[in-house]
Amino acid sequence: MINFCAIEKDTPLYMSKLDSPMGQWKLIWCDKGLVHSTMDHSCTSFQKAQTAVPPEWLKEAWENFWLGKNFTLSLCFLKEPSSFAMSVYRIVAAIPPGKTKSYKDVATGTGNSRASRAIGTIMRNNPWAPFIPCHRVIGSDGNMCGYGGSGGAELKAAFLEYEKHF
Repeated sequence: MINFCAIEKDTPLYMSKLDSPMGQWKLIWCDKGLVHSTMDHSCTSFQKAQTAVPPEWLKEAWENFWLGKNFTLSLCFLKEPSSFAMSVYRIVAAIPPGKTKSYKDVATGTGNSRASRAIGTIMRNNPWAPFIPCHRVIGSDGNMCGYGGSGGAELKAAFLEYEKHF
């Protein structure tokens, strides 16, 4: 289960690196939840985050995600996403491991079937991959298009292949 929460600008942030079957990730977190995650270790958006041992709640959610098990996690934001973006995050979070939806399917789920490009932009800027599993959103033709993570479409396909074993 995923919850969303707002945090203040002066909230202390921490950084941990965690390994996964897809490589190492950099996770930025606070006492309330996960703030950002990326495979791009050159990301400088959170320079003030102090390196720390990840808390048990984060390690448990991380491990459960990679095992295809249910997890509970709060995803925190400094700037509240639009209501449209929040609906996209909720729809994408509900896509089961190993399954996919097209950008158009997600757009239709928001009530705006013509918003596929907007869905792509929101997914490209997803601060909570892999927990908001943007890798499960594909082109209508089944193409692994639009993956902004390091590794591109090949990594997206590898994620989906990995999840088939759950």
